[in-house]
Amino acid sequence: MINRYQIELRFANHYMTRLRRAGELYDIGGEVLQEALRLFDSEWGNLELAQSWAENHADQEKADEICSSFPDVAPRLLDLRQHPGDRIRWLEAALGAARRLHDRLAEGRHLNNLGSSYARIGKLVKAIELFKESLEIFQLSTDKRSVAGVLANMGYAYTGMGEASLAITVSEQAIKLAQHYKDRRSEGIALSNLGQSFYLMREFRRAIEFYQQSLEIMQEIGYSAAENIVLNYLGKTWAILNKPKEAITFYEVRL
Repeated sequence: MINRYQIELRFANHYMTRLRRAGELYDIGGEVLQEALRLFDSEWGNLELAQSWAENHADQEKADEICSSFPDVAPRLLDLRQHPGDRIRWLEAALGAARRLHDRLAEGRHLNNLGSSYARIGKLVKAIELFKESLEIFQLSTDKRSVAGVLANMGYAYTGMGEASLAITVSEQAIKLAQHYKDRRSEGIALSNLGQSFYLMREFRRAIEFYQQSLEIMQEIGYSAAENIVLNYLGKTWAILNKPKEAITFYEVRL
C-alpha cells in the first residue's frame, strides 16, 4: 500500500520533471521560449511546494536527491524568473543535501551557483569565498571543465569589487580553460568580465574588443540575458568615447 510519503515523493518528482522540461525549452530558445516561460509560470506554485517538501524532509535519501537536483535542472530559467532570495534559499538547501549525500560534484556546483547569486545582490566578499570553495572541489575532481565556469564567475565578482588586476588574471585563466574544453558559455562570460576590467582601467578600446568577442559568443549560443548585458556595456563604452551613433546602434539592438 502506498503511504503518504511515497505520494508526496511522486509529487515532488513530477514537478521537478516539469521544471526540467521548462528549462530544456528555454535553452532551445527561439519560438519555444515563450512556451517555456508559460509552463514555468503556470506551475510555479507547485514547483515551490515540491522543492519545499524535499527541503523539509532532510535526511531522507530520496528527498535529499530531489532537493539537491532542484536548482540544477533549469538554472538559466531560474536565474531569470526566480527572486534572488528564493534562489539562495534553494541553493543553500541543495548544498546541505549534497553534503549529506556525499556528492562532491553537486556540492561544487551549488557553491558556484550560490556565489553567483550572492554576487548579483552585491555580497561580493561572500561570493568570492563560495567560489574558492567550489574551485577547490573541482580542481581535485575529474570535472576540470567546471573550473572554467567558476573562474569566469570569480572574475565577475572581482570586477564588481574594483579589483581589475585580479579580475584580469582569473578571467584569462577561465578563457584558456574554456577554449580547451569548448565551454562557450564560460568563455563568453570571461570575455565580458575582461572587457569590464579594462573599462575600469579606462582602456576603452580594449574593453570594446573583448565585449565584441563576448557578444558574438552569447549570440551564437542564444544566451539572451548575457547578450543584453554586453550590449549595454558596448553602448555605454561607445558613448564614453563620444561615438553616439555606435552607442545608439547597440542600445537599439538591446531594446
